[in-house]
Amino acid sequence: MGWTYQSAYGEKNKKTLMTNELEHYGDLKVLKATVKGSVYYAACTSTQHPGEVWAIVCLVRLDRGDWGYKDMDETMHPYYYDCPKSILDLLTPTTNENALKWREMCRQPKQESVISRLNKLPIGSIIDVDGEQYIKLEPGYQFKTPFFKAVNKFSYIPKSRIRDFVLVQ
Repeated sequence: MGWTYQSAYGEKNKKTLMTNELEHYGDLKVLKATVKGSVYYAACTSTQHPGEVWAIVCLVRLDRGDWGYKDMDETMHPYYYDCPKSILDLLTPTTNENALKWREMCRQPKQESVISRLNKLPIGSIIDVDGEQYIKLEPGYQFKTPFFKAVNKFSYIPKSRIRDFVLVQ
């Protein structure tokens, strides 16, 4: 369940590295693959039994000439749901509950992230987070970006800790 690391030999394309790795050391054929951030998604089939197509999800890192990956398949229900529809459409039917749930989560429409919504709010906006009100202030002091200060206290809340909010004004 750990990571595998090796030399990248000058290659910097995560998709190329991962596809080569899967096809070289297994009996796999990658039908279609993409990388979103540091997550590799692929529709794969076995060269021995080409009728079945399943998804492989790998976390991929590049680090100073080396690269590493952590591979999973859809039956492990990887908690990464940005697999594109074009790859999902290649997968053959399955009865595996984890794979079915993962496919369903990948097909759900993506909601705009909380941080993206917070960034779009104008300076001076007041939000409610779990019963506490915060005002969005301009960057200043130790903050390089706008931040949210408690309205009646001398404290602030990092955007990364806000899971949901209600716009007050």
